[in-house]
Amino acid sequence: MSLVSRPGSALSICFYGRLKRRDEINYVSYYTDDVRILRELGYRVHVATRSHQLRPADLFFVWWWTWAFQAVAFARLLRRPAIVTGALHAHEFVLRSPIERRLIEYSFRRAWYEDLSEMTIQAVYSNDELGPVLHVISKPNGSLFVERKLDPRQFENPWQEIQGSGIRYAATVDGPDWRGELAIPWQAITADPNKPRPALLRFNFTQHKNLTGESASWAGPIDFGRDENFTGVLILRDQPNPGMGR
Repeated sequence: MSLVSRPGSALSICFYGRLKRRDEINYVSYYTDDVRILRELGYRVHVATRSHQLRPADLFFVWWWTWAFQAVAFARLLRRPAIVTGALHAHEFVLRSPIERRLIEYSFRRAWYEDLSEMTIQAVYSNDELGPVLHVISKPNGSLFVERKLDPRQFENPWQEIQGSGIRYAATVDGPDWRGELAIPWQAITADPNKPRPALLRFNFTQHKNLTGESASWAGPIDFGRDENFTGVLILRDQPNPGMGR
């Protein structure tokens, strides 16, 4: 899937603003301004004011969280990205229906605006003791963000950025593709130089591609990149010949 339009054609956008009468859209400035700007930029814009007017498009532009569910579900069915805009106040969130709250929470988890990959790592020791959760974000431009989850019973915001973790990262970009390599020392995972090497690692790797809005996950559902409850397991074993791949 790609948002690049075909030669000789413009990118198509389905603009959705729910109204009782279609002609009402002409009297709402934030609707008319958005449609006008999109068309001036060269996009083919189809305007829908009811769910049955939704049409396949390269991108879905949806006004208001309250009415977004059907349009976003339609976009998801077609594997197309959707942008939802409109005011959202914290005190109103709890008044929304369960479906609307889940839609909003899901969209916030997808609030990435660039390509990136995530690793979630947690040590599991032979006595079943768990280490801290390490979350590593890497990007095509070579930048790296590392954070560790502290005890939520002691910290209001348990996720704290780590400086000087010792993690090394390098990336190469080849057109739309990018490749990265990470070297993570044990101390960054265990957070304690006196700890032995763990027996297992709870692990997940996720990747997000901004152009298409697609995400992929090694274990568990997508868009839960730093949730230690959605991981797979890596069993750690000593190699007979260290440094030799098997």
